[in-house]
Amino acid sequence: MTDQYKPGYLDEQMRRVPMGRMGDPAELTAAVVFLASAAGAM
Repeated sequence: MTDQYKPGYLDEQMRRVPMGRMGDPAELTAAVVFLASAAGAM
């Protein structure tokens, strides 16, 4: 999926990311499960 970006684009964007790395799918899954649960309700 990231093959479509010009060379160096992702490196430029990583400077803006506080963690300094791309997210892991498991991290996203955990956030979605939390937000969809009763614990994520406001």
